[in-house]
This record gives sequence, structure tokens and C-alpha cells, in this order.
Amino acid sequence: MIDRFIQSFDERVKPEIEFSNSAPSSNAMSVSDFLRITDNAVRSFGTAVVVGEISEIKNYSHIYFKIKDQSSSVDCVMWASSKASLTFEPKIGQSVEITGFSSLYQKTGQFKLIVNSMRPLGLGLIMERLKALQEKLYQEGVFDFHKRPLKKFINTVGVITSTDGRVVHDIEITIKRRNPLINILVYPASVQGDGAAKSLINALNLANEDNRADVLIIGRGGGSFEDLLAFSDEQLVRETAKSRIPIISAVGHEPDFALTDYSCDLRAATPTAAAEIVSMLTTYDLNNTIDKMMIDLDRLIHSISDDIRFKLSYLVKTLDKTSIENILYSRELLLKNCISKLNASVNASYNKNLTALSKYDSILSKYEGKVLLSRIDSSINSHMNNMTNCIENKVNKLKDLLSFDSRILGFDSNIKGRLFLLNQSVKNSVYMLEQISVKSKLDKIRSNYIKSLTTLENLNPMSVLKRGYSITFDENGKLIDYDSLKKDMTIVTKVQKGSIISRVIEKKENEIK
Repeated sequence: MIDRFIQSFDERVKPEIEFSNSAPSSNAMSVSDFLRITDNAVRSFGTAVVVGEISEIKNYSHIYFKIKDQSSSVDCVMWASSKASLTFEPKIGQSVEITGFSSLYQKTGQFKLIVNSMRPLGLGLIMERLKALQEKLYQEGVFDFHKRPLKKFINTVGVITSTDGRVVHDIEITIKRRNPLINILVYPASVQGDGAAKSLINALNLANEDNRADVLIIGRGGGSFEDLLAFSDEQLVRETAKSRIPIISAVGHEPDFALTDYSCDLRAATPTAAAEIVSMLTTYDLNNTIDKMMIDLDRLIHSISDDIRFKLSYLVKTLDKTSIENILYSRELLLKNCISKLNASVNASYNKNLTALSKYDSILSKYEGKVLLSRIDSSINSHMNNMTNCIENKVNKLKDLLSFDSRILGFDSNIKGRLFLLNQSVKNSVYMLEQISVKSKLDKIRSNYIKSLTTLENLNPMSVLKRGYSITFDENGKLIDYDSLKKDMTIVTKVQKGSIISRVIEKKENEIK
């Protein structure tokens, strides 16, 4: 098949090529013809089964990806019709087996492998090595080294990357737009290829020796999986973990990852995102901070000034108090106060002694001769008056006892009056007895008494209770009838021997037969 392709190709190009400015050779082909013939040739090779590791992938309605081994790579495409049969999601680093056929894209002449089917074989060799290295560094604690917070005020940023791409430009544009006061130092390094890891390590060591940056950004723009492998180099990862200056790892785009993302102090999705992080404090924030600091400083100055003014006033007052005139004046006031207290004490002592002397003089005056005779004379007069009064009372009582005649006459008149009343009463009683018979009257009274007693006995409710009846009251002791009873009502039933307290559960009327 290849021989036929070569023969067909040779037949068209066998004549000698003549360099002429007038017209192309008669056997010359256009680019489109060449690519069409070549495409037909490579398609005629038939179906191929290829094993490789996915290194790049773009998953749209169709899947555009690249597979590679240790020395070569090939671009592949899987159309949407074939993609529908996939049972997994292809990812970078996977080892896959694909079945397809070769093809040339005639517009660009790019060689592609058109994939009909794909199945996963596990992690690719590169990915397996990368995972093993990640686990090794994790077990050694390399990823657990200091994770230092960034300074709030960053003056200088060091950038470790290639100067050929747009990374430095994008970082400079972002920082200058947000905070033009930040200085940028670039430490050039190769970011892909065999010597990239060593170049990055040398730039990192130079930045640490220089020690001028507050923070370092190490990274690059987007690229293939292989292009980013330099940032997963074991030695570079160890050096970034030991850096004296905080480092931000900004490798590729959001889905990309490198082992420096774990060993550095902070990870950014892109270099531009890293620039936004280091310029977190923008010019606007700085101006606001300065304004606030000026206000705080002004308040502090006024506070210190007020404090100094108060202390100065206090010292002036203290000096005034400690002058010679003030000392003499205070001593004079103290002396006057002492003299006043002494005079008051002397006066109080004099008055106290004078009062005691008057008291003793009064006591002694009671025992003088004239006073004693006067007291004895008044006592004798008092006793004489008492004796005279007693004698007069006795005489008056005897006079009353001796007036016997008057008393007898009074008794006689009283006795006559009582006798008259008794006589009238006896006459009236005799007259009444004469009018009625005493025995019949007594019988009639007894009969009425028995009849009234029987009536009262019959009306007594307690007599009814003796025959087995009862009386029902409400809680207040008031008689209650059947119509007044209500459910859950408390009632008191009186019987011969006592009372029964109960609650109404149900009312049931008598059945009429």
C-alpha cells in the first residue's frame, strides 16, 4: 500500500523540476491535491490500536486530546457520535487504549488520529510517578512546612518565571492597576524543558539571597501536562518548602496542578490571580488606611496634649500650694484652729465643774437646820389634818346610825305599800278562779300541748329520715330539686346517721308506665 502511494507520488514529481518564473511544471500539484492524496493514503492504512497516556484534553461536543509515551505524542480527536459510547470521563494522566484511523486535516495539513473507541487502562506512567512522589513528600512532611500568612503591606514582589511569555506582563499590568506603589523584581528562569527545574531552583536561590522581596510568585502560563512537569520536580518542591521568603505557586490555569502548589505557602489559580492576591491592599485601601491613621494620629495628639495640659495645671496648682506664703497661711490657720479648740475645751471644763458645784450646793442645802425644821413642821401639820378628817368621818357615820327613827318610818311606809299590792293580787286571783274551773283548764292546756307536740314531730325533717328518706342539698347547703341537678355537680345527701357527698354522673327520669 505504501509502495503504491510512493509510486503514485513519484509519477507526479518524476520529471525534472524547472525553475521558471512563467508557469508551474505540468506535473506540479496544488497543496490541496497533495494533502488530499496524502490523506487518502494514510486513511488506507486501516484501523490501528494505540496505547498511550493522555497529556492534554479539551472536552467539548467533540474531544480533542493528545496521547504520548516516553518519547512521542500524537494529536487525537473523537467525534460526538463516538464520544456517546464512552463509559468514563477521560482525564489528563490516564493511560488509555484507543482504536482509530489516521487522517490529515486538509486545511492545515495537521496529522490526527481519528478515535472510534477508547477504554481506560489506569494511571499513566508519568502520572503514577507523580503520585508516588507526592505521597513520598507528604510522608516526609515536606508539605507540612510553614504556611506563613502574607504581610498586610507588601512593598516588593519577586516573580520567578520566563520572560518570553506574557506572565510577567500580566502580573505587572494587574499590580500597577491595583497598587502602583508595589515594586516588581523579575528573576528569569526557564519554565519548560529538561533544564527548567534547575533554572527555577537557581532563580529561587537568587531571590532568597537577594532578600529584597516580601513575597515571591513562582509559576507560568497554561500549557500541556508535560510543559508543567518542571514545577513538580522533587528538588524544586523541596527548595520552595525551605524558602525564607513566602511563596505563591501560580502554575497554569485553574484545572492544572503542580506539586509546588502543596509545598508553597499559598496557591493561586493563575499568575494573574497571584498578582491580585499580592495587591490585595489597593491604592484605594491605602488611602483609606492613611486617612484613618491620620484621624487616629490627630486624636492621639489631642489626647496627649490634653493630658500634658492637665498635668501642667496640676503642677502649677501644686507649686502654688507649696509656696512660702501658702505654707505660712496654712500654719496660721492650723494655729488658730488649735487655739479655738483649746478655748472650747477650757469653757466646757469650767461649765461642767460649775454645774457639779451647783448640784453639790443644792444637796448640802437640804441638810441645813432651818430647812430640816420647816420640813418637820409641814409633816406634823399634814398628820394633824389627816387625823381631823378621820374624826369628822367617824362622827358623821355615828350620826347616821343614831337616826333610827327616820329609818324605821321609811321601812314602815314601804311595807304598807307592798302589802297593798299583794292584797290586790290575791283578790284578782280569787276572782279568776271563781270564773273558771282549774281542772278543766289544765286538761285543755295539756291536750293542746300534746297536739302541738305531735304536729311539730311530724313536721320535723329528721323524723322523716328515720323512715329511710333522705334530703339533698347543693354545695352551699341549699335544698335542691331534680330539675336543678346538672352533670358533674357536687351534692350533699343527708340521711339519718350522717351525710353523703357525691357527684352527678347522669340524670335519669322515671319511666311512665
